[in-house]
Amino acid sequence: MENFKSLLNKSKLSGENIDQAIFEITIESHNDIEEINNFASAQKEHFTLELKSDEGERYTLPHNNETTLNNQTLSLQIIKRNNSDFYVFFSEAGFASSLNSTKIQNKSRIYINAKFEEFSSKWCEFKQWNGHYPQSTPSQKTTDPRKFIKDSSGGALIEHLEFWITQHQPLISSSTFETWLNTSLGKASLIFCSEIWKEPDALKLVFSGAQNLEITYDPRKDNSFLIADNKKISEIANWVLEVEREIEIRQSLLTSRIANEQTRPKETWPSLIKRTFPKVLENTKNDYKAHLHSKSSETLKVIADIRKSIAEESAKIIERTHALSSVLFRDIAIAFGTISIKFLAAKNKDDFKTELMFLLLFTACWLAASLYMTTSTNRLYILSLAKSRYFWSRKVNQSIPISEFKELSERPFRDAVNAYDKTRHQAASIYYSVILVLLLTAVSNLSMAQSLLHYISSFRIENSPLEFSHYMNMP
Repeated sequence: MENFKSLLNKSKLSGENIDQAIFEITIESHNDIEEINNFASAQKEHFTLELKSDEGERYTLPHNNETTLNNQTLSLQIIKRNNSDFYVFFSEAGFASSLNSTKIQNKSRIYINAKFEEFSSKWCEFKQWNGHYPQSTPSQKTTDPRKFIKDSSGGALIEHLEFWITQHQPLISSSTFETWLNTSLGKASLIFCSEIWKEPDALKLVFSGAQNLEITYDPRKDNSFLIADNKKISEIANWVLEVEREIEIRQSLLTSRIANEQTRPKETWPSLIKRTFPKVLENTKNDYKAHLHSKSSETLKVIADIRKSIAEESAKIIERTHALSSVLFRDIAIAFGTISIKFLAAKNKDDFKTELMFLLLFTACWLAASLYMTTSTNRLYILSLAKSRYFWSRKVNQSIPISEFKELSERPFRDAVNAYDKTRHQAASIYYSVILVLLLTAVSNLSMAQSLLHYISSFRIENSPLEFSHYMNMP
């Protein structure tokens, strides 16, 4: 790969865009064409290479007859397939000319054939090209700036705004990084606007506040941003977007502060940033701190409401737990009380074995039905509480973070439900034990079944149709 890069670097670039690159290359030896063939074979998934002579002959690479290409100056065309989440630029000039293409904003990795310290924006990584394309970590969820910036172009100017906001800067600047800044700074600065209106020759930037500020910005003429401006713009843009929650509020406070500034005669957008943004950022951060303090009392009230609601719900579940235990002891008392009264009232207990059996069976069925009805009712009630908490939580989460809500809400509710489940299992075990004892007692007192067995064993079928002796005596 290094030999192929050296071959390109000593060749003349005819032109490069986002779809292809064309070089005038001189094949000095057999090794040169071998390097080109090796690259064409190894990178065929991403590129298609073709050589063209001055006479118009075309050779698709890899080419088998290498001797015909020696000692010739040919045009090397590299067609980029662009079927992945990255772009490759074989020259810094090609990278610079492609930055204004809308296609480049969708990629998360850019590889450039140049020497520079790697850097990244909030959406894309810019790396040196070495022929390897390791899968990058998934990009974080992006923020759609169209939610808080009105764009007359339908959002086309700001749809991929995070692509242009520099996040990690190199320690040592390079021509590649400066090429990036020349285009990215103007695009990234649009995040500070409230509205963007597209005019025939320029953009009109509107900042809303106590008073509105309007300024005209022509990216082609007012491109006077410096590397020092990148630090200001990146710092403010990253501060606005660093936390997903309340992005709109931070951006609104920023535009309000900019709207309070007074523009000077013939002042451009880049010069306004240089003059006012250090003070604007400090004031905006103070405004945001004041906003957070003003919300603290409201947040405390919401937390108090959460605790009160959760305490009430947990208390209701605990009441159901106590009710389950009370019903258990009531039913057991009824069951054993009935049996005891029956036994004590009977003088000749042997005469009531059949009735006692039915009484025991009925008592067992009653206990089973009572257990089922009580647990089913409690289960439906807990499910209804869980559903109501879900819809309620959607409202509360607008005031406090989801993590805080889960800590305050879910744990007490879950603990109460777990306590109920533990009591339910214990009660069910006792119920099943009592029912089993009742059934065994009923079976042991089945006098009717014993009498029936005795009757069957002593019965003789004298005139049954199955008795053959009966047919033998027939005339």
